[in-house]
Amino acid sequence: MKNYIKTFCVIATLLFASVSYAQYCTPTVPQTASSFINNLQLNSGAVLNRASTNIGYEYITDTEINLISDTSYRFDIGVGNPGLTTHKRVHVWIDMNRDGDFDDAGELTFSWSGPNTGSNLGFSNKNIGPVIAEGETRMRVAMVAANGTIDPIEPCDSFTGGEVQDYKISIFLMPPPAYCEPTIPVSATSFINYFKVSNELTTDGAFINHTSTNTGYQNITSTDASLMSDTFYGFNIGVGNPGLTTHKSVHVWIDLNKDGDFDDAGELTVNWTGPNTTADLGFARQSINSVIVGGLTRMRVAMRAANGAIDISSINACDDFTGGEVKDYRVNLQVPPAGPCYPTTMTASTTSFLDYFKITNITDGDVLNHTSGNIGYENITDSNVPLNAEKSYRFNFGIGNPSAGSFKRVHIWIDKNQDGDFTDPEENVYTWTGANTTDDLQFSNVSIGEFTLLGNTTMRIAMRSSNSTIPAIGPCDTFTDGEFEDYSVVIGEAIPPLEELTAEVDINLYEGDKIPFSTNGTPYTYRIPSLVTSKAGTLLAITDARMESIADVPARIDMYVRRSTDNGTTWGNPIVINTQYGGDACTVVDKTTGRIFIFYAYSTNQGIFGSNGDPNSPDTLRSRYVYSDDDGLTWSAPVDLTAALYKAGDKSYWASAGTGIQLRNGTLVIPIGVVRAGNQIYGALLYSTDHGATWNRSATNSFSGFDENTLVELNDGRIMVNSRNHYGTGTRLVTYTSDLGTTWEPYTFDSTLIDPICQGNILRYTSTLDGYNQNRILFSNPASASGRKDGALRISYDEGQTWAYSKLYQPGSSAYSSLAILPNGKIGILYETDDYATIKFKRFSLDDLTDNNDSFVALSIDEKSATNNKTKLFPNPVESILNIKTTTLSEVKIYNVVGKLVFHTEIGAKHKEIDVSNLKNGLYFVKVKNELGTNNFKIVKK
Repeated sequence: MKNYIKTFCVIATLLFASVSYAQYCTPTVPQTASSFINNLQLNSGAVLNRASTNIGYEYITDTEINLISDTSYRFDIGVGNPGLTTHKRVHVWIDMNRDGDFDDAGELTFSWSGPNTGSNLGFSNKNIGPVIAEGETRMRVAMVAANGTIDPIEPCDSFTGGEVQDYKISIFLMPPPAYCEPTIPVSATSFINYFKVSNELTTDGAFINHTSTNTGYQNITSTDASLMSDTFYGFNIGVGNPGLTTHKSVHVWIDLNKDGDFDDAGELTVNWTGPNTTADLGFARQSINSVIVGGLTRMRVAMRAANGAIDISSINACDDFTGGEVKDYRVNLQVPPAGPCYPTTMTASTTSFLDYFKITNITDGDVLNHTSGNIGYENITDSNVPLNAEKSYRFNFGIGNPSAGSFKRVHIWIDKNQDGDFTDPEENVYTWTGANTTDDLQFSNVSIGEFTLLGNTTMRIAMRSSNSTIPAIGPCDTFTDGEFEDYSVVIGEAIPPLEELTAEVDINLYEGDKIPFSTNGTPYTYRIPSLVTSKAGTLLAITDARMESIADVPARIDMYVRRSTDNGTTWGNPIVINTQYGGDACTVVDKTTGRIFIFYAYSTNQGIFGSNGDPNSPDTLRSRYVYSDDDGLTWSAPVDLTAALYKAGDKSYWASAGTGIQLRNGTLVIPIGVVRAGNQIYGALLYSTDHGATWNRSATNSFSGFDENTLVELNDGRIMVNSRNHYGTGTRLVTYTSDLGTTWEPYTFDSTLIDPICQGNILRYTSTLDGYNQNRILFSNPASASGRKDGALRISYDEGQTWAYSKLYQPGSSAYSSLAILPNGKIGILYETDDYATIKFKRFSLDDLTDNNDSFVALSIDEKSATNNKTKLFPNPVESILNIKTTTLSEVKIYNVVGKLVFHTEIGAKHKEIDVSNLKNGLYFVKVKNELGTNNFKIVKK
């Protein structure tokens, strides 16, 4: 016998709502001066025949109308004063789900409109449709009368000219069975003067509280109490004239299978006899047995009274007798949801157990960090863990005594529809099993999926440990080799999707056919986009041409380059760089010399993890680059850096896919990944201070998990390193270096930049140090923690600390990406889509990204803002030599944007050349002072 006490307070509330009825709207319909309803018949009066008068709106409760699901009826509406109007409109609604309105699908039984001056409107074969919930409900009949065509009405509309009548009816899934009705005359002794049904959580008579008189047998159809299967109730029978008899017997039957009798097993609910002369016979904790068929049925209550013992050994619900009464009540039987099972019989695990449980969004355990002991089952009701629907999290199961079992199995369930169980579709949120003897089981990027209801509910976790494979765990199982834990959680709304950008240009630059090159002579597919703008303003779109399969090196890979000289509107044919077994381009442009470098990984035998670390071995992955001095038209032979920059303990190092950067002082910087012992990947840098003539490697590596880094130089001179991470937070990993990787600041997680462990790209758009009106940084990646999808473009105005605007550039499939600023100031992005079948280019405006709150403004340099027009500076912008033309001896001072003096000299009359090549790139202010006055200029060093 199950006792659903823990959930009954909720269930009871719902049930009471179903029988006390929500407030139906009451339309304002005054007594009409025209036609009205004077009679309503169903099935020619066999089901209903009710006369009425002209009163406008009326709620009629004195009829007993039983209607059957999916059954057709004839409706006849009598029309009073029919000739006063030429047209009529009729609507009939039935509240089929008993929710207090007529708005749901199928609740408009029928409607009609047309000319009419007759006294009867007859409608045959009107099917009421399927009953959703059996029981007492309401039918609304409306008739509108007018001289002319009449528009449709809604069930709550108010109007003049016509009437609205509501009828209390009962709806059934099947015709009510015919029960025996015993012959019981008015009792000459004791009788039933009230009957009450309660439960352990409700007040006296909360379910049924019916007062009656001495009538013998009575069928009471006005009750519609909802009672729950396999649940305890209290029954109280009020006894009239109790002292007239010394003994009583009480019997309560419920027709649990709705077959029209009380003869089946379990239908006799109360069966008692004994001495009694009191006015109340109470029977507490009487269980209703398992309901066979839910819905409306009948409960029979019989009380016999006699002066002496009463034999109940052969009592029958249809028996005739004198001395006492029989009352029938209509009840609505409910089959409860599979109520919450509480595995309280679980004992401490004999093997491994749950030592802790963590849920992480950004930093370790920031959503939940609960430590527990080995107790078998624990219900943590005060946790109130906040979770967002459809969001992904990292889950960590701490395993106590992990070596006690060589296999583990874990499950996570969430009661998504708040029905008290974990058995509905999608409620098993995560399942894993496998060999394990570690003390932490980590599961990253686990999406909790969609939810039927938001708010408070329960999450259940389970862990079992054994020396053999473990079958699936049910949420109500019991076992001795693990533990259950329940947590109260609060489900919030899913984070709304980002708005989609509108592309000015949308071109598929590379499209694979997934057919090997050896079969049809074209690459299988393309991967790893790298997009840069050359010094000359040419766009270069570089990608791996993966010849035979989608595999990384050491697969057969060449690199292809396509060029655009019109801001990405049109593109030239692919230029092939015959790298053979090299890919993962990382491109950087030296804006001083114009040389373009492409760094890439090369290997004929091993990938990044299989590489053996010997720089002289063919089984070591190589770090190489090629360069172009003619704007990407032709490319050099490969230059191999592997041995020169190898460090003891390396297994492999290679450039991170995407782009490198050039600092304001001219230094070229390439992000790299380094695989070391245990196949741990660290971040590091390659850099050149002599325009790529020689290359160096950062003195130290950054941190484990900094894989596929992307870089941006900040205005304070630091390099921000933004990386995908393997810590399971579903967000980007960030660190900084101010000394080219000799030291690194502690890493943090950027909670805005959600990420599915995928390459992303960060790019400086504009800087006030370069004379622009705003500091702007762009970032692109798949904005999802659950998969490579929903490519997003974001912009920051505070050096990457926050992201002011975020929009989708590619809904759905979207993976690696690369950004570039075009010569016209527009934003270009090259990215993977169509499940790695396509490399696509799109162009966007800053206006669209920022909802027209920001626009790109090109540098506008004032060549002269002097008080004397005989002084001139040129060229502007300047790369190395600044020419100053004046007519007299002058003092020249150059200041940076923060007012610091960075250059001071004196020049003679006429013309002077000043070498400013040692200044960092950016905006400067020049003051030229002489006997003619002071002239102030703004220049840009590039």
